[in-house]
Amino acid sequence: MNTREEILAYGLSFPDTYQNAPFRDPNWQLVRVRNTKKAFLWTYEKDGLLHINVKVDPEWRDFWREAFTAVQPGYHQNKEHWNTVVIDGTVPEDTLKQFRYSIGQIRSFYYTRNALDILKNSMLMQKISDKEFLLSLIDVYEALEGFKLSMNGYYDMKEDAAIPFYLTLTDEQTNTVNEGKWEAWEIYLSDRKLRNFLKIPQGYFIPGYQERIEQKIDKMIQTIEQKYGSR
Repeated sequence: MNTREEILAYGLSFPDTYQNAPFRDPNWQLVRVRNTKKAFLWTYEKDGLLHINVKVDPEWRDFWREAFTAVQPGYHQNKEHWNTVVIDGTVPEDTLKQFRYSIGQIRSFYYTRNALDILKNSMLMQKISDKEFLLSLIDVYEALEGFKLSMNGYYDMKEDAAIPFYLTLTDEQTNTVNEGKWEAWEIYLSDRKLRNFLKIPQGYFIPGYQERIEQKIDKMIQTIEQKYGSR
């Protein structure tokens, strides 16, 4: 959801809600609950960016602020009960949906280095005069090994948090989680260990880490093709 129209449409998808512009200013568009007339969603543009104010349970208020820099204390509202989300592209559109389906998926990362091991154990390595090329090739594999350790460490923590969580769910909670309903988040965030795990990606992964490894691999492939052909 990147546009005001999409955000308002989502707010209006809840039962007994309606859209309202209380300040006679089209920049401020709200979604209210019909029978109480209480607003739970505000939309407005500020500093050239779309902002939304959303009502939040105080228990989870700080969690979202720590998880995303674009989530801030409520602008012009009670900061105990409201968060402001800046729609600047830093919070992926389907972040919540992606997480609710991926939390239970325990994975691992692996790669093969058969070609490098064969090269090391043969006489071919000694015949390669370009030592800088060899060092760069080994560096790529070392980068992959570091990435494997990082990813598998992350997945180990995920397994440690997710498996005990799923074992404690009731049948009704399991059905809610498996159906991917938004109510699943209330279940996820009720578990302290799982809630703490969800904060990990913000500090565990260095920004651009995966992209730099991919660039290093692409550069090495291009070098090999230039030196020895693409066969």
